[in-house]
Amino acid sequence: MAEQISEICKPILDGVYKLRNEAGNDASYVFQEPVDRRLVDYYRIIKRPMALSNIRDNLKANRYTNISQFITDMAQVTHNARIYNAPESFIYTDALVLDGYLREQIAKLAAKQIFDPADLAYPDLGPLPDHSAAANYDYDSDSMSDSDSDDDGSRRLRRRPMRRSVLLGRRKRQEEEEEEERSVAEGRKRRGRPPTVDKPHEHRIKAILRAIRRERDVETGRALYLEFEKLPDPKLFSDYYTIISDPMTLDAVRKNIKRRKYFSVEAFLNDMNLIFNNAKQYNAESSLIYQDAVHLQQVLAAVADEELRKPDSAYQDPDSNSKTSRLPLDSVEHRGETYKVGDWVHLSNANDPAKPIIGQVFRLWQEGGDKWVNVCWYYRPEQTVHRFDKLFYENEVMKSGQYRDHKVDEILEKCFVMYITKYQRGRPTGIGQRSVYCCESRYNEAEKTFNKIRTWKACIPDEVRSTDYPMDLFDRPRQLRRVVSPIKQMLPADAKDTDPMPEPRMGAPNAPPIVGGVYKRPIDPNDPPEQPTPLSPASAPRSASPAAPTVNGNGGPRYPPASTVASTVPSGANTPTPGPLPSMPGGPVQMDMMAAPLNGGNAGAGAGTGFNGPPVTMPSAYALPEPVVGQLPERQLANVAKLKDGQIIWFPSCPVWISHRILSNPLPPAAEFGLPKTGLTLASGFGFSAKYLAWKARQKNGN
Repeated sequence: MAEQISEICKPILDGVYKLRNEAGNDASYVFQEPVDRRLVDYYRIIKRPMALSNIRDNLKANRYTNISQFITDMAQVTHNARIYNAPESFIYTDALVLDGYLREQIAKLAAKQIFDPADLAYPDLGPLPDHSAAANYDYDSDSMSDSDSDDDGSRRLRRRPMRRSVLLGRRKRQEEEEEEERSVAEGRKRRGRPPTVDKPHEHRIKAILRAIRRERDVETGRALYLEFEKLPDPKLFSDYYTIISDPMTLDAVRKNIKRRKYFSVEAFLNDMNLIFNNAKQYNAESSLIYQDAVHLQQVLAAVADEELRKPDSAYQDPDSNSKTSRLPLDSVEHRGETYKVGDWVHLSNANDPAKPIIGQVFRLWQEGGDKWVNVCWYYRPEQTVHRFDKLFYENEVMKSGQYRDHKVDEILEKCFVMYITKYQRGRPTGIGQRSVYCCESRYNEAEKTFNKIRTWKACIPDEVRSTDYPMDLFDRPRQLRRVVSPIKQMLPADAKDTDPMPEPRMGAPNAPPIVGGVYKRPIDPNDPPEQPTPLSPASAPRSASPAAPTVNGNGGPRYPPASTVASTVPSGANTPTPGPLPSMPGGPVQMDMMAAPLNGGNAGAGAGTGFNGPPVTMPSAYALPEPVVGQLPERQLANVAKLKDGQIIWFPSCPVWISHRILSNPLPPAAEFGLPKTGLTLASGFGFSAKYLAWKARQKNGN
């Protein structure tokens, strides 16, 4: 029976690939392959993803034992597309073409009377969202902002009606758009978002574009603007790019509006007219798209004339409670500094004055006599909830989903946050003594997860995405040091792998958490926890002399200019002090000082080793957990450091600092060093890490 069903259904599936939409384009294209797995938002909303390739595979494998199974999968494809996308999108339109085709094929099968009529019933896959308000949707309020709904992404079944359509299958989204969607999905319920603060000409531009998007065909209700959203497929219309010398689309115009590229209504109108003139130049006068272009150009002129007749005061009402009460500002002066959109700032933190809020300015405005900024918060490690064994880079911060309003008076000073790949290569030119942080991940407060940022530009304000800052580069990239969690000691001694995740301790409403939390989970054998980086100097300008960063009193490190920065051993307030593992009796073993230099010389700094760096604060030592010890080869453990009861010791960082990783005199094979006042047995020479020894043993055993 399964083979018979496959034989009957295969021609139906083949027919899908021949479907064409009103524009003559392939209506099946976006449904042929599954949606990119990186689009987290899609898979949170769509509970049963389906693509034509899945159906094709099922037919080849004869998995359908009933015709109703095939019909359900086909209907699922079109249903999913209409659940996730807005009616104005080309994906939604193509889904209707597919749906109509499926219903026609069901009717033909019913006429043949070879299946039970009950098996041919069109499946009820649930209600579709109500898009009746889409035509009058305030398009700029969400699609023009950097963030989306205040609802958590995991529960967000309501979506903005005019959201960008997702390019499915092989039409993958650009990196930047994917990162923006991820930002939407990872916010928490009570977060803010950058408010819409527009100048009069920007209000006019958005009003004109809304009017264009509302235009419909009187008879069919078809949205007229859809054919002008994207450029023609170069494979199908290669001559278009020969005839049209300056292509332009509504999608490009929308991005320009979002990034505030238009400084006048006239510049916007030039691009809009270019779109319609291109369409009239390429298409025949009798074509539908030519007629649509003529009509929309008439609407454009009429609405633009109406908007330009209005005075600026019509868009700026200081007494209104709406967004028009906010008067946008290009910059503000505060404490002798000028602040603009894109600047990184320290703001006063009501929960912990010693750790100011780190944020980036997204909006500036004046309201009721007060000047305001909207900033995106960046969390410190101790303000997040994470595994107790998670490691962080020194000076690392995480992008949050919080966009909060602050009075300008709350700004303390400027700082800087760099994407990790740039942080390794240098420092911003002229950074002076400002605090500099690195960022690799965004933090999802609802899920308590960390996700690496793939496209940094998608995380910063639209106004500064097309610009970059000059840098003073190091001679070679630095190897960044990873350290244990600064709140690792908060893990209860009796913590279990099954304990629920803790909640952060909150304080003042307009400030980050007072402190986050840590929890315990089983170790994944395929992804064992990393070890902290040994305390050693990173790559630095070769001609520079060592200069340690100082602490500025605002919870962040200050750096000399990059041209004179050299790697140092971070210590003191700038380095979180790790807490002990639960198995360590009596707290961590603190090493006071090396008893003797490894080459047997004077214990003073620089005696015979080429050491000319700053004094070193010795790190703590910890006992290895029993499960890890059990993986180590016993024959290689004779000379490692141990407690009196036999527990093996590991060091979060190397117990000696070697200038530039080069010794002027080689180490004797059995050079011994002691650890006074620790109860540790003598250890000899340098050895491998426990993680490496375990790996080496597995390799030797063929595992």
